[in-house]
Order: sequence, then structure tokens, then C-alpha cells
Amino acid sequence: MPSIYSYKTFKNNPIFFLKDIYSDIKKDINWSKKYKTGHNLICFGLPKSGSTMIEQIFRDLGYIDLFNTSIRKCIYLSGDNHPHEIHKGFFKYLPNNKGNFLKTHSHFKKSYIDLLREFNFSAFILIRDIRDMMLSRYFHIINDPFHSEHMKIKNLDFNKGFMESLMTIKSGDSFSQLKYFNNWIVDWTNLNKYPIIKFEDFKKNKYQFIKKVVKFSSIKDFNDTQIEQIIKNLSISSKKDIPIGKKIKFFGKKKTTFRKGNIGDWKKHFSSDHIKLFKSIAQESLEVLNYEKNSNW
Repeated sequence: MPSIYSYKTFKNNPIFFLKDIYSDIKKDINWSKKYKTGHNLICFGLPKSGSTMIEQIFRDLGYIDLFNTSIRKCIYLSGDNHPHEIHKGFFKYLPNNKGNFLKTHSHFKKSYIDLLREFNFSAFILIRDIRDMMLSRYFHIINDPFHSEHMKIKNLDFNKGFMESLMTIKSGDSFSQLKYFNNWIVDWTNLNKYPIIKFEDFKKNKYQFIKKVVKFSSIKDFNDTQIEQIIKNLSISSKKDIPIGKKIKFFGKKKTTFRKGNIGDWKKHFSSDHIKLFKSIAQESLEVLNYEKNSNW
């Protein structure tokens, strides 16, 4: 029961837990004052695609960030579900008539479409060049001692470590992490049901990107001043960018999250072997999203 897991969460980190509760209540009240109806929104995005940035944008818009609510943590601590999977049990505890936002790394499943329809969720897909995404993932593993692959590659040189991070078998399945990411992108893109936004568009024009993202929300009276404030609040775009290795708290632990997010950073790091591997495994995702027209790159 969620109440049991809530108690465990409170016992392990009472201050962290109570701050979450206070934040949720405050957002509940503020949302009720501004808007007559609720709005449920979900973002599907792979790790290192900019999904944490999207999370921050919707927190600034006044949405309750469901991934970081106490209920979400409680379900995570139950051990029954992966924190990035969505399932019917979780939706039973959604606040009614509020702004609820959820980001998830979940791979496409037909059951998700039915679930979102049942609980009245809008959705959009966040995408990033798979080459930059996998490179960012590698640096995240290197700098995050809590990551399951950290010990395996932390002492390897870049070429070996990066290759290992790409080819590590995921949960006993017969494909690599690189193939998993490629399939994720292709499956969600080919669904052709939800709007797609690219992380690169944020880097090119932050104002226009946020203006586009705000349109996914139910908020109508959003002005330029508020958009500029969101831009200032985003760690990845401010002078206070979190450098590689900087730690933030996550589920009571300290973890690494942000890098600079430069477009085309892979060009500075990829060897000919890396390029060959991406062409053989991830070319489809590059072409389906128009990052490349063919394999001549």
C-alpha cells in the first residue's frame, strides 16, 4: 500500500519527504486559484535527451512533477515497478483537476496509448541526436557512482569505455543499449500520433522552443516575461550550468545529471570504429528524424 511506502520514505528522509509534500500542496493551491480545470501531460524521452530540462520547464509552469512526488517515490521504493515505467496503479493516485506532468523513458507499448486515453493525458515525444545522447550517457555513467555500469567502465580509456557503454546487454535481452535507443526512437517516431520536439531546437533558439512547449500545456495567458524567466531558471542554459561531475539529490542520493548539451559534440570524440558501429546499428534513427539523409557522414 502507498501509505506503507510513504512511511518508509518519511522514515528514511523526513525532511526530503515533507518538502515534497509542501511543494505539492502549494502547487495544488496555486493551480486552483489560476485555472478552473486540470490538465494531464506526459513527455516520452530517452535518458540524456533533455527530459530533465523539460521537467524543470513544467515545474516552472506550475505543474505537479509526478516523477518527483512522494507518491511516485513510494511506488519506486516498492520494488514492483521501474520508476520510468507507467502503469495503471500509479494513475489511481493522481491529484484531481490539477496540472499533472510526468516524464518517462518508457519504450513504446500499445497499452500506454490506451492508458493515456483512459486517464485523459496529452503527450509529446522529446528527441535528440542519438550520437550526442549516447556520448552524454557515457559521461553520466563515468561520473555517477550509483549507476549500475559505473564500476564496469570507470577505469577504461574512453574508446573502450564508450564502446562498452554502447554494447552492454540490457536486462538479458539480445540487443545492445545502442540498439535499444535506436529502436525506442524509431518506434515512437513511426507511431506518428504525438508531436515531436528536438533538444537541438532548444539549443538553437531557447525562446521559440519554450514557446512551443508551452503550447502543449493548458496555460493560455503565458507572456514573454515568463518565458524569459524560465530560460534563466534552466541550469543547462544559464551561467550556472552544472559541470560534469556536479551532484544533485535524487531519491535521497546524490547523482550527476547535467552536461553542457552541445550539439554535435560527438564529432570531437568519435573514432572511425564508433562511426562504423553507429552506422550499422543506429542509422535508421538518424534518418527517420532527418539528422542524416544517408550513411555518408
